Amino acid sequence: MKKIMFLILAAMLLCTFVSCENNTSDKGKQGALVVEGQTIAKHTTIYPEYATLPLCDVISALGFDLSPDGKDRAYFLCNDVKYEICISEKTLTREGSNENYLICAPGSSHYVCDIANGDLVVDSNTLHSLFYTFLNYPIDITIDGKNSCVTVKVRSQ
Repeated sequence: MKKIMFLILAAMLLCTFVSCENNTSDKGKQGALVVEGQTIAKHTTIYPEYATLPLCDVISALGFDLSPDGKDRAYFLCNDVKYEICISEKTLTREGSNENYLICAPGSSHYVCDIANGDLVVDSNTLHSLFYTFLNYPIDITIDGKNSCVTVKVRSQ
């Protein structure tokens, strides 16, 4: 009798853990991305505390002339400084430097820097930190989970 009770209790606990795992793992939901009024319809996923965004599309939509080399690199100027993006290496560097600026934002508990269908996708905290800290081009990112929309705007001075 004790063995049966133990097996029932163990099965209940196992079901509880499996149930909690499925309920607490948030896979995110697809959302719209609006950058300076321009809608970008790909690779935007919204999570409770952050969103993942297509880096090159955001840079282009912010008005920077992003020049791809036909392979997996692209270049752009920001504040008279040339930057290079390498998708396969998941890097964004300043000309003449090998320091990667796509690093986890200070204090952030989430870091995403992945390749999705040939695009570099980063989390909203990393993107904000990149523009604010390294590029000296502050942007504001608003995540509206209720309406599944992320808005990126150049910060007003």
